[in-house]
Amino acid sequence: GSRLLFEGYGVSRRMRPLQAGLLGCDTLLVLDEAHLVPPFAALLRSIAEDASLRGGTPDCLVPGLRLMTLSATGREVSDTALFGLEVEEAKEELVKHRLRAVKRLCVTEAVPRKDLPGRLAKHAKALAGSAEKPARVIVFCDRRTDAQQVVEHLDVQASGLAIHLLVGERRGHERARAIAKLEKEGFLAGAPRPDRPAVLVATAAGEVGADLDADQMVGDVVAFERMVQRLGRVNRRGGKDRSAQVVLIPVAPEARPDSEEATREARAAKALELLQHLPPDSDTFDVSPGALDALQRDATLAGLRAEATTPAPLRPALTRALIEAWSLTGLAEHTGRPEIAPWLRGWVEEAPETRLFWRRFVPWRVGERPVPHEVAEFFEQAPPAPVEIIEAPVWRMVEVLKTRARTFLGSEEAAEMPAALVLTQALELERALTLGDLARLDPKYDLAKLAGRLVAIASSLGGLTDEGLLDGTPDPRSATMGIGCTADAPEGMEGVPLRFTAGSPEAADPPEEGWVEAHAWPLKLDAEGAPERMLRVWTPERAKADPALARRAQTLADHAAAVEKEVAAIAERLDLPEPYRGMLRLAARLHDAGKAAERWQEAFSAPKGGRPYAKTAARRVHQRLLGHYRHEFGSLAEATRDPSLSVLPVDLRDLALHLIAAHHGRARPVIETDGAPMMPSRAEELAREVALRFARLQHRWGPWGLAWWEALLRLADAAASAEQETA
Repeated sequence: GSRLLFEGYGVSRRMRPLQAGLLGCDTLLVLDEAHLVPPFAALLRSIAEDASLRGGTPDCLVPGLRLMTLSATGREVSDTALFGLEVEEAKEELVKHRLRAVKRLCVTEAVPRKDLPGRLAKHAKALAGSAEKPARVIVFCDRRTDAQQVVEHLDVQASGLAIHLLVGERRGHERARAIAKLEKEGFLAGAPRPDRPAVLVATAAGEVGADLDADQMVGDVVAFERMVQRLGRVNRRGGKDRSAQVVLIPVAPEARPDSEEATREARAAKALELLQHLPPDSDTFDVSPGALDALQRDATLAGLRAEATTPAPLRPALTRALIEAWSLTGLAEHTGRPEIAPWLRGWVEEAPETRLFWRRFVPWRVGERPVPHEVAEFFEQAPPAPVEIIEAPVWRMVEVLKTRARTFLGSEEAAEMPAALVLTQALELERALTLGDLARLDPKYDLAKLAGRLVAIASSLGGLTDEGLLDGTPDPRSATMGIGCTADAPEGMEGVPLRFTAGSPEAADPPEEGWVEAHAWPLKLDAEGAPERMLRVWTPERAKADPALARRAQTLADHAAAVEKEVAAIAERLDLPEPYRGMLRLAARLHDAGKAAERWQEAFSAPKGGRPYAKTAARRVHQRLLGHYRHEFGSLAEATRDPSLSVLPVDLRDLALHLIAAHHGRARPVIETDGAPMMPSRAEELAREVALRFARLQHRWGPWGLAWWEALLRLADAAASAEQETA
């Protein structure tokens, strides 16, 4: 969702229009578990159906966006818009197995909250069986503390029982390992059955996502839409020889009548009342998918269903002005560009969250303050991957990091040691925290400053267990705190295409064959301010940070011809009219003309013979020689003088010039003019034309439409480069 709105979380500003253009045009979006995020479903529906949001003229050639929502509850869509199984399909054996999967629900007496974990553990142990007749049992808890206490009870009571915990607030790396482990234990649908009894204790993290399939289930009572999800995680596929028992343990109401907790308790009570309208059998109820489907369709229970279901949160309206403001990705600051969270999730009463990741190397030299542009450049080339990130409430993060920081404080010098960098979602520096700063964090004042941010933490601080959970107790250091965490070894983490090495400025050998330097940052400066020790970020050739660094050199003419060929093929597959095909071919031919500048050729170590080159085999870019020169601006200047461009109709000429200026994600609406080989007045005039051209084209094509046109040239450029690499 954030990427569709030009505000991609953890995505650099240069890449945001590419992702928005690809997601917003010529796309079928299938939103699974749509009932969990009604505001997001409404947002997507507006973008797909409201022509005024997309903009563009009636003859617009850009393909639109289509939406399909999938839901186990269907609370957001009228019956007339639903489609499901036909009568004949319901007669198929496989379908009957699923719809009639035997699941018998029994409800115990209500217990005080303090007794819930022990009672859940007791029933789980009984249902798990023995080594002779083992079963997989899933225990659902609404609260994380309850889940942890259930595990503690089982550890004491049940020797020989395999026990697993699945909760949120876990780093992606460990979560993936946990899911793989659960598959081996037989907890995923279709996995072999275990040869020993096993219990999985899960919070809401187990209700969606993983294809969990247990033999038996125990749980507390939550809102109806969540109960439906939970019941789908037991005897998931049905079958003649499978029968599941489901035990629900209600919690006796204890909250103050006017509190939010009392509202949740009342909703859970209504959900339990609704479930008791299912077909009875002695002292149990049928909770098979077929029975639940009939319950949801029963018109006489509509009022009770509404009371048992969590109401959709309020959400703000989406307007064209907002989308256009978000699409100005070239502007770091914009007073009319609000945070997008309410449009994705609605106005929800939840604890503010933040996202954390650990690195041995963060771009902050000891004894100095971090330099904002250095931090932005570093994380643009070494962004956090999903497997590195853990999401957690801000108060929890503050609690853990404060505790960890205080274990290291013992001197004034230690208090000034770099500890964490607070980044915006665009990976730009917002705040730097020393150990002393962390120790003094106050949730009362720091919540707003940390909410919705990315926090890069020095791995030496710790705070993460081997299970990927936040923990402030002594020595909670995961065996894999993050990439580059072992001295200067080029250690990596699966799913993160990066390696770090640290050494002298002359030590520039890659950690492995086939890796190229993506970025170099002075880790330590001498007394004169010259680099004494360099940190180098390496990436595999298939994911190079700078596309101008290649396995072999390629002349500018050859590269332009290759991109022109690729964009022509794309235009043909899209069946674009010939004038637009010609415009794309011409933009491809001119897009890298600015690389012919001598300073660019020298900075990229282009061979002396055969210049100009568009690709070189250099391992790194000599930034000192390049300065702040952007070849896109140079290409734009060259294109304005090209006679073949001047004969295009005005609207196509505008589009071609914009694609040339924007083919690396800039010119939305501003473009850098530093280092341009022309008079400053002429550079300013060209930059002003870039901004005005962007405004005209966005009005003509709409925010996603213009981004889509940009994507065609950018992807043709990438495809041509990839083909050259494998040739």
